[in-house]
Amino acid sequence: MVGEWREISLRDALEFVVDNRGKTVPTSDDGIPLIATNCVSNENLYPEYINLRFVSSETYDNWFRAHPKPNDILLTNKGSKNGAVCIVPDPVEFCIAQDMVALRADHSKICSTYLFAALRSQQIQSQIKQLNVDSVIPHFKKTDFDKLIIPLPSLGEQKSIGDIYLKISLKIELNRRMNETLEGMAQALFKSWFVDFDPVIDNALAAGNPIPEPLAQRAETRRQALANGTANRESAQAFPASFRFTEELGWIPEGWEVKPFESLLEKTIGGDWGKENEDEKHSIPAVIIRGTDMPSLSSGNISSAPTRWVEPKKFASRELKDADIVIEISGGSPKQPTGRSLFITDNILDRLGGKVEPASFCRKFSPHNKEFGLLGALHLKHIYDEGKMWEYQNQSTGISNFQTKTFLSSELLSLPESPEVLAIFYAKVRPLIDKLTNNQQIHLAKLRDVLLPKLISGELRIPQAEKMAEEAIA
Repeated sequence: MVGEWREISLRDALEFVVDNRGKTVPTSDDGIPLIATNCVSNENLYPEYINLRFVSSETYDNWFRAHPKPNDILLTNKGSKNGAVCIVPDPVEFCIAQDMVALRADHSKICSTYLFAALRSQQIQSQIKQLNVDSVIPHFKKTDFDKLIIPLPSLGEQKSIGDIYLKISLKIELNRRMNETLEGMAQALFKSWFVDFDPVIDNALAAGNPIPEPLAQRAETRRQALANGTANRESAQAFPASFRFTEELGWIPEGWEVKPFESLLEKTIGGDWGKENEDEKHSIPAVIIRGTDMPSLSSGNISSAPTRWVEPKKFASRELKDADIVIEISGGSPKQPTGRSLFITDNILDRLGGKVEPASFCRKFSPHNKEFGLLGALHLKHIYDEGKMWEYQNQSTGISNFQTKTFLSSELLSLPESPEVLAIFYAKVRPLIDKLTNNQQIHLAKLRDVLLPKLISGELRIPQAEKMAEEAIA
């Protein structure tokens, strides 16, 4: 089929190019988000808001040559992410500056969704890399758009191919947003029960018991929630109805205890890096989880965690199992402390092939039980997001190191004496985490990436691809 298709250059496929390169945009502390190349990737349908800078309204109105419109295509053309492609959403709530352009398709020649899919294809991505003008800082020049050649089926075929790719991508995007919601729900319940002690406050209010002054504002919020029926009292019977004061953490639920984080753990051990190639000593292939792999693994996305050869004896003590925690202990940056962590699930282990261990600059936390593992993981996420991990940093030779021993003994939690609360919490939250880390995202992304080159080349018939996409999304 492809032999019958024409070809078109990227330059001829476009009606307009939004290009603000050539000078650095003046930024401000707040205002309109400025999308940089780090926000654009070939994994996400739309750009992400990561490490944003902002521009003022005056700069937005007067500095830029033009602004993207909905359904334009963002293309990064400089830097390590050169060639990354995303769609501009509707509404457009950001602006773009240097090192990327927004492409507006000429709809009389090419379907915008097909152009988006084609630019994502390995065939076109390879062309972009070949057209780079600098091996140190890759740079795909706008003047070379005429050299980037795209297969051009009929407009009807273009629409069908674009629709298939977009349909799968939209499902992936929907799952990603759902995963963010699930993570938020898990973290919100943790905070409600183990930080704000909402069920205890509710019980105290119901019983007419006094509320400690530091909790008075939260109590008023709960009082209003109880009055309008929005407070969930389903698990309240497992909680006490009063508080006691502690020197370490202030007011905690009556009958609960102050414990160091290490009390959750059976053991901890540093990770391993192994060898790139097999030898007599390093005979087991294992996937190595690094700090940089944690965000994608925790959200059900494809990971670039490497496979390396490790020693059997070392692997036996470091092999990760369901409900273990991996914590990053070295690295970080001036804006990002060490201490990122990952709760290990069977879904993650299956995704990585079963044999998995932490990297040498991470550490394995093995909990006494799965309930403690989940609680510990959510506590780590909470204090990381709150910025408390900065307290456990040790700067040495330009590299931040996590003070694990200090953390384990000094980081305190309030824990219920009875296992009932933790059992109820685990039953409520673990299904959210399992759904969050399921592998549907991986299956959909693989299907999308398998179908695309076959559709672009004409190897696969469109009705067959449509059926495969429908079955995967259902």
